[in-house]
Amino acid sequence: MKRLLVVFRHFWPICGESAYRAAEFSTWLGSSGIDVTVLTPRWNSRWPASFMFREQLVHRILPPPISAWNESFFQRNLWQWIERHAGEFDAIYLDTPALAPQSKVLSKLDRLKLLVNLNQQTNPLGLDTKLADLHYSRTLSAQQTGIEVLARNPNAYFVVPTAANHRLAIANGIDESRIFREPWAALEWFDYSKQSREKAKTILQHSSSDFAVPPELPLVVVFFESHATEEEHQFLSRLAELQADRTRFRGWVFGSGDCVRRHYAMLRDQGCHHEILLHSSFDNLESVYQAADLVIRPAATHGRHFYLPTAFATGTPTLMTQSITDAIDTASDSAVAQLFDSVNPEINEQVARLESFLESPDRAKVIAERLRSSVNWKLRRKQYIDFWLNLLSTC
Repeated sequence: MKRLLVVFRHFWPICGESAYRAAEFSTWLGSSGIDVTVLTPRWNSRWPASFMFREQLVHRILPPPISAWNESFFQRNLWQWIERHAGEFDAIYLDTPALAPQSKVLSKLDRLKLLVNLNQQTNPLGLDTKLADLHYSRTLSAQQTGIEVLARNPNAYFVVPTAANHRLAIANGIDESRIFREPWAALEWFDYSKQSREKAKTILQHSSSDFAVPPELPLVVVFFESHATEEEHQFLSRLAELQADRTRFRGWVFGSGDCVRRHYAMLRDQGCHHEILLHSSFDNLESVYQAADLVIRPAATHGRHFYLPTAFATGTPTLMTQSITDAIDTASDSAVAQLFDSVNPEINEQVARLESFLESPDRAKVIAERLRSSVNWKLRRKQYIDFWLNLLSTC
């Protein structure tokens, strides 16, 4: 059995796409016969340093990387932990290039294979050029140096999700033979039948009165990341204005981080904090996807890895700022791409689309069902899991 250490910057119980994707990714690897151990930041000092999550051991490292100063100490403690426990693993997986070590650290780990996911964050290599997210507070040059060091390491392999990532990886000096293209897939999806939706709403309502939604009102679910942009905040403000005009829907907003306080203050000022609720921690989104009449993903730079494929495979109507061509690789999904507009809508257009949905939700449901049925999601999931099993067996 392959012993794999997976290092995630965000993990359960944080509410965000990267955390949800990390949980599903590690769970599927574990159920496929890989001995998975998770290493992640300890964002709250009151959280336990170690615990079991879905039969997988999770270790948390202090301090949380919430500033440039904390980032350097977190990186030091992270790789010191890995050095002490290196003999317990056959390979290490880094979920972001921001976690890449320095060359002097790599020299001590020459026995271990290193897998690095060059996933898309705010640009194709995952490098945050604006440094808007404090969780990625190292400078662009420092991250670039880390990737260049990994490119010279023969034990390092790189996973890229799109052709653009692939080309830029080569441009940054990474040898072609050590670059592997990750299939696009949904790791999970849910039953969106009428019976399942009614059951999900009942379960949520019984768990908390906050989840009670009048049957005549549609439920709109919005997903944010911890570093919500100004555009996302403006969209939520317009959402509140639409709600304040007259009660037309219920809104659930999922996200974590400092932006939650700002969002709540704005909703409270507009008197909508009871109709549009904020959730900063949610263990399982199955009931949420089933209960939702519409899922909104305002950020064009996120959603590709979990929120969007899960909504598509479930059949939940979806509104997003990006075109489908930005969300998936249309070279192999041209039929899917034709179901969506090719223009990135501005905030006003997003709101207009939402109003159109509230007036006539049937069209969105038809499009969502066409997308769900036009893709063999089971085959895609199998291809995704087989990709990782084959990669781990050959590395």
